[in-house]
Amino acid sequence: MYFTSYYATQVLYLGVPTLNKEQHKRLLNILIIENLISELKTFNTNGQANKRLQQLHKKLQILTRGMQPNRLLENMVYQSVLKVPNN
Repeated sequence: MYFTSYYATQVLYLGVPTLNKEQHKRLLNILIIENLISELKTFNTNGQANKRLQQLHKKLQILTRGMQPNRLLENMVYQSVLKVPNN
């Protein structure tokens, strides 16, 4: 789990990043989707599971915008600083 491992290491050494609600939700979705992909891969995959894996990979690609974990987290923190929270 690529993004999950990177995020866990960052939290361990640098602490929890300051993210607004939108970016925090995005991060949690990325971590959840990565976990779902990992779980689906451990089961015997059939056509339906393969289709679901493709859907999850597509969602992950959209959420990460194709960025590497370090660039993604940096971008999320930057976006959090620029945007006013949606309250």
